[in-house]
Amino acid sequence: MPGDVRLLVAGQAWDAWTSYDLDADYLTAADGWTVSARNPDAVQLATLVLGSPVQILVDTTPILTGTLERIESSRSLDAGHVISLSGRDLAGALVDASPGTAWAIPSLSLAAAAQKILAELAVPAVVLAAAEANVPRLILRPEPGESFWDVLVRYARKLRLGVWMDPVGVLHIDRPDYLSPPVAELVHATSLATAGGTNVMSIRYVDDITGRRSPVTVVGQSAGGGLFAASTVLVGAAIDPTLTVIRPALVDDGDINSVLEATDRARWEVARRQFEGKHLTVTVQGHLAMPGVPWSPGQMVQVRDELHGIIGPWWVRARRFSRSLSTGSTTELVLHPPNLYLPAV
Repeated sequence: MPGDVRLLVAGQAWDAWTSYDLDADYLTAADGWTVSARNPDAVQLATLVLGSPVQILVDTTPILTGTLERIESSRSLDAGHVISLSGRDLAGALVDASPGTAWAIPSLSLAAAAQKILAELAVPAVVLAAAEANVPRLILRPEPGESFWDVLVRYARKLRLGVWMDPVGVLHIDRPDYLSPPVAELVHATSLATAGGTNVMSIRYVDDITGRRSPVTVVGQSAGGGLFAASTVLVGAAIDPTLTVIRPALVDDGDINSVLEATDRARWEVARRQFEGKHLTVTVQGHLAMPGVPWSPGQMVQVRDELHGIIGPWWVRARRFSRSLSTGSTTELVLHPPNLYLPAV
């Protein structure tokens, strides 16, 4: 039936699930997946080799390309043979691996450096990047304890870009497309006249200012002086015009090389805190936003929530596909207002 999940492990298909949880989050470095099945046959079991390539599809649309990282097998009289498989997408290698002490990539664009890292780790992915990430001007050097993913994210942030691995194995260095057309309308009606139009199973709204700060001042340090030495300080500031209380914050960022970078960092800090403070969590039946289109991070949806007075486009940050014997197939969506996470300007 439409919206069915299928897993390919080294080309061998698995599709008779007792349960699964398939996560995808625009802000999570490596999306995880777990599936459970009963009484697998000998052919299926023979293909289960840790490190094998994995692809997960909804109908014929890929929703994850990754690696098999864990196998758990159990048997009981009531449940029979139950096998659970789990892993992450292709970004898992970048999260796990760290550059060596002498590692550096000089005079390349961030996009070219990312492709070089993928090749070094033998990750079968390609890079698709915004124009800013294709300008040769960076010398990538790791900080102690950083993973390859940490290095990419730190340098991407300097360009006001994000990093995300998509379901078909493309590493994006870009910003969300908040102008894309909505893939669906989520309706939560409360009046008797319109309640029949509700298409969500549950909805939860959070608006929280506890983590928000304004004004935010970012201080960078150029070579040759202390943090508060007047001749060496680089300062940038931003305010949150929607915050009704005064909550100043001072951020020390040693990666800042100019006042413009300090100001961009302050703006990013304000927008990030706004973004994290407001979201909707919505559960819907099935896995399709529209026929043939699975739910995916980065999509835009139209929201009409009469209970909380929310009408307009929201951005899908995360989704979780789940299945159990009691609830069937459901999708949990985490939505945010647009233009907060890495706005275009």
